[in-house]
Amino acid sequence: IFTDGDLRRLITNGLFDIEESLAKFVNRNIRTIKECIKLTEAQLIFRTPTLVSVLPVVADAENGAHELVGLLCLADTLKALE
Repeated sequence: IFTDGDLRRLITNGLFDIEESLAKFVNRNIRTIKECIKLTEAQLIFRTPTLVSVLPVVADAENGAHELVGLLCLADTLKALE
């Protein structure tokens, strides 16, 4: 995953080169949640260990891998828990 936050940090630190392949910058160590998780649990995952604003939602695929089924936004979660 490569986010707008990743891009901002690279530009701010002078590390982004428009001629480089995006593969060089993609974050492969991402936080995900399973589709069966409760919103109260997701809220904790958004904040631990560092704050993220979007979490990929995954389901177990038949081949044992994880399949992306959606994205959960922190702002939507906070609204739902009000």
